[in-house]
Amino acid sequence: MESNAPLLYDLLEIKEWDPVEEEVKVATSSSFSLLNFVPGLGRGTTRNLNGVILPSWEIVISRDETRLAVLSNSFLEIYSVPQTLIGRSKCFDEPVSRQVVWSQDSDYILIPSDNGKKFSLYDGFSAHLIYQIFSPSWSGTTSPICIDFLGAPPHSTWSDQVLAISDKGKGISFLVGKTGFQEFANVSFGVKDVCCAVHTKKYKLNVIAYWDPSHSLYVLGVWRPLNEEPYFQKVDTHTEGADVHPILKMSLSHCESKILTLDTEGTLKIYQIPTLSLLSINLLAEQPLFDEINPSLLQDPKLVDRKNDFLNSSVKWHPYQVEWWDNDAVIISRFSGSVSIITVEANKESKNLLGDSVEFFADIPCITRRFGRYIFCLERDYEETRDNEVNEPIKKSWPWSFSDKNKNKHIISNYRLIAMVKMTPEELYQRKIDKEEYGEALVLSEVFSLDSDLVYLRRWHLSDFSVIAQSDFLYKVSEISTIIRECLDTVPNNIHDAKELLQFGLKSVQAEEIINHDYEKKFQKYIKLLKTYERLIRSFNRQDIKFNSQFFIKFRDTTIKKSIQNFAQLGYWDSIRVLFEMHFEEISDDYIDLISSIPESYSPLEYSFILPFADLKTKNVIYPFGNSNSNLNGLSFDALQNWYKSRSSAIEKATGLPDNSIDLLDFAKIHGVDIEEEYYLDLITLRTLIYDLGKSDLNYTIFKKMSNAEKMDVFILCDNSKEKVLVSPRIQEYLIPFLELQNKINDGSYNTILKDYFSRSRPRDIVFDKEIIFNLPERKIKDPDFISLCLNSLFRLNDDYDTLCEILLLFMEHSNLNILHEVYTVMNINVITKKYGYSKSMKMGCQDYKDVEYIDTVIEDLCRNTIFLQHIEFLSIIMQSLT
Repeated sequence: MESNAPLLYDLLEIKEWDPVEEEVKVATSSSFSLLNFVPGLGRGTTRNLNGVILPSWEIVISRDETRLAVLSNSFLEIYSVPQTLIGRSKCFDEPVSRQVVWSQDSDYILIPSDNGKKFSLYDGFSAHLIYQIFSPSWSGTTSPICIDFLGAPPHSTWSDQVLAISDKGKGISFLVGKTGFQEFANVSFGVKDVCCAVHTKKYKLNVIAYWDPSHSLYVLGVWRPLNEEPYFQKVDTHTEGADVHPILKMSLSHCESKILTLDTEGTLKIYQIPTLSLLSINLLAEQPLFDEINPSLLQDPKLVDRKNDFLNSSVKWHPYQVEWWDNDAVIISRFSGSVSIITVEANKESKNLLGDSVEFFADIPCITRRFGRYIFCLERDYEETRDNEVNEPIKKSWPWSFSDKNKNKHIISNYRLIAMVKMTPEELYQRKIDKEEYGEALVLSEVFSLDSDLVYLRRWHLSDFSVIAQSDFLYKVSEISTIIRECLDTVPNNIHDAKELLQFGLKSVQAEEIINHDYEKKFQKYIKLLKTYERLIRSFNRQDIKFNSQFFIKFRDTTIKKSIQNFAQLGYWDSIRVLFEMHFEEISDDYIDLISSIPESYSPLEYSFILPFADLKTKNVIYPFGNSNSNLNGLSFDALQNWYKSRSSAIEKATGLPDNSIDLLDFAKIHGVDIEEEYYLDLITLRTLIYDLGKSDLNYTIFKKMSNAEKMDVFILCDNSKEKVLVSPRIQEYLIPFLELQNKINDGSYNTILKDYFSRSRPRDIVFDKEIIFNLPERKIKDPDFISLCLNSLFRLNDDYDTLCEILLLFMEHSNLNILHEVYTVMNINVITKKYGYSKSMKMGCQDYKDVEYIDTVIEDLCRNTIFLQHIEFLSIIMQSLT
């Protein structure tokens, strides 16, 4: 039977409202039986009875169990089950609570006021429809003892009919709809001192509890409705189970086959409907765990006064509210704050379906009947306001003894809506884990044979993954595949713990002899990578860089090749060295590609430790991190040469920095790799032009397109705003080294370059040529080939005799070549003839001066010159020069 089955449940907090201030009315009567009959203190009013402050809010579930109404002192809220707010409305602004009544179809909610003189009608979503006053014929002294929806009369245009019964046994019925209401009938039930009443839609009966003078007992009477006056007819009076104690509460079971009553002594009685035969009686003392005290009263020192008031109360163990759980069990909320669910089967001992304990809530909880898997409980924490505090000296003073001790006081209340949810073992188990109640979860796993791995895994996931946590949680997991997954996926924040976790995973794989060897390989890979990462940390040699689990996860999930490329982008050369040393075999096939991917802006000197080189004798290619004399990917010596050439070219092209290209080629030359000399020397020349002479717009491609003469101009000439100016110091510093380099590339190019340069010179450039010649080394000045080159180039094309004479004298100082004296003679003749205006000069550096006919022509021309004839003595000088 469902009611006798072990009940598993948990609590869910649905809503907590903002704190509210409430006024507490003080009831002076000590009799609990008067609780519902003191005028102005209807059920649910915030009141103080024997030190117990009762809650003022109410919660009621709709008849169709889809919505929940929450009534406070000033508003009505409607929630869709279990927790979505769908409506909120203002209600009576009174410091008391009223009844909340749902219609049979859950379309309406009716709330009467405390004095019964007015009511509010709302639709099922809290929209306020009617706010009106009752008929003057209402004879009750308080709010209605019973108010219920009976359903619309036959052939009526109204939506529903409402019956309100007073404590004097009078009733009034009225018709309601969305647009208003209409009084229908005044009813007299012919009894007095009504305690409570209930209407059963299933049997169309009204059951009323009242005082029967003839029996001097509180009995149950049954009335059935009529369609005409007197509208209700008494069917029977039942004295079975009748008692002298007033009945405070009656509740219909879900299927309306039973009725539950609660009297002022805390006794529960179950009657059959419609016969009202007594099925069972549960005295207060017979109710399981009725006298449990709330542990918070015992543990919280701030609640000492409240604990004392509670223990002195005559109602401390009594039920405050009762509702149905199912057809054979009821829910009890007590003044002690406890909620229990007890069985109420005939001739059977009651037992608590919650087990060996009750569930305690703050203060006195309001409850709903069960719907589906849920019970709603409204709990309240409260504290008195400072206005209520009285110091001990004041209490001892004589005016205090005459003051009114029963005046109302104020409290600050915090209301919370809690759902008690019935769960399957699996649901409760997961819930306990989610709430980190691991001890209870393990008990459930043992009792219901559930997977305890979930507990240990949750605790493991919430731990720091230390060695201790591994021992306490992970080692207790039974599923080997789960252990393997956790060991692979989890990375502690401490490198020592990370090592231990991987080792444990590896041992677990090996111990279980798992056929899938991929696991073992993966663990070994991770262990090696962890060692690599440890060395990487040391390579930074910084105290602020420590083991980072997130970085390690990213690092281990990245290929070594990609990691090297990432480190290269950042220039972490020590880290790259570690990766090459520890993982060379993994990257050997991509060795050259990896080096080629290093950003060209870095100097090759920074990463020279990974550059391949060649054995000077055998010409075998050697990798710095490979085995001795190994050539892992078959790279030939010629291919290595080509790579150095292409890599240096790529560096220069990408950066415009010939320095980096030269550094790379220097490394290659030192380490046995033959380099194309012309290319290398061109880079050196380009470096000079860029760095020393500031020709930043040059690159290797442009440089190769320049002629040697253009290169010489760049070396020795400086551009100003008007013309090019020779900078003499550059000849020694830049031009001569350039010529020497070119001569190394191609023997004899020294003279060839100068010849080309001198031949293109215009007359005004002869000064630049003289400066070049005067700054050449002495061995070049003595060189007959060079002298002949200059005579044929400069002396044939220029008439600047002064400059040419300086050049000639320089040659004559360092050489005794006959040609120099012959040129000197011709140059003297030309100086004389030019002085006297002879426009035709002999071209030096040729044999014209030995041509008799040419000489005769020159003399004839001079003799016709009148100026020359005035200085005829020069004719003898010329003739001497020619002989």
